Amino acid sequence: MFFFSKLSTSNSVGIHPFRRTIRFLLIALLGSSICACEVMVSSSGESGVKVENPNKESDGKAEAYYNSAISKSKTQDNKGAIADLNEAIRLKPDYAVAYGYRGTVKSALGDEQGALADHNEAIRLKPEDAPAYLVRGMTRNRVEDFKGAIDDLDKVMRFKTDQSADFLTYYHRGFAKLSLKDLKGAIADFDETIRLKPDQGNAYYHRSIAKIESGDTPGAKADLQKAAEVYKQQGNTDEYGRVIKLLEKFS
Repeated sequence: MFFFSKLSTSNSVGIHPFRRTIRFLLIALLGSSICACEVMVSSSGESGVKVENPNKESDGKAEAYYNSAISKSKTQDNKGAIADLNEAIRLKPDYAVAYGYRGTVKSALGDEQGALADHNEAIRLKPEDAPAYLVRGMTRNRVEDFKGAIDDLDKVMRFKTDQSADFLTYYHRGFAKLSLKDLKGAIADFDETIRLKPDQGNAYYHRSIAKIESGDTPGAKADLQKAAEVYKQQGNTDEYGRVIKLLEKFS
C-alpha cells in the first residue's frame, strides 16, 4: 500500500488518457437525443395529418448551429463551438441536447461549474435522458462530488435505451466508489468495465489501486501489468512509463 500513498484518486489520475475518445462518443450519444420538428398525427384508417411546428424555422436554424458546434469541437475550436451553442439555445430555449453539449465543451475549456449548470438545465428539460446523467456524473467526478456522481450514474443504468455507453458508466462509477473507499463496489464496476471493454487500460490501473488498498497485492500487480500491456499496444507512452515505474516498486 505504501507506494500508492502519494497517488490520489483525484480526477487528474487516469481519466485524461481517453478523454478525447469519450468526447466523440458523447457527441453521438447527445446527438441521438435530437427530436424531430414535425409531428404526424393520424387516426386509424385515415391519412396522416401533418401538424406544423410554428417555430419550425428557428428550430431548423438552432439545429444548424448545433451541428456547426459539433464540427468546430471536433477541430478543437471550443470557443467557436460555445458561440454556436449559445446561438442555438437563444433560438430554441428548450434545446436540452444543446445545453448538454455546451456543458461538455465547457468542461473541455476547464469551466466545470459552467458545465454543471448546463447539465442541470439539460436534465431539467429532459429528466429521463440517460446521456445527460452520464455527462453530469462525469463532471461531478471531476469536481469531486463523488456521491452526486454515483447517483447520476445509477440513473444512467435506469434510463438507458441501449448499452453503447455502459463501459463509461461502470468506469466512472467505479472511479467515484474508489474515491469514497468503497473498494468492493469499485472493483465490481471495474470488472464490468473490463468485461465490456478489455482494452480499457485505465480500468486495470484503477482496479489495481482498489486491490492494493484491499490487501490484494498479487491482484494489483497483475492489473498493473495488464494496464502496461494495453498502454503499450495503444502507443500511450506516458501512461505506460508511469505504470512501469509503479511495477518496479513491487520488486
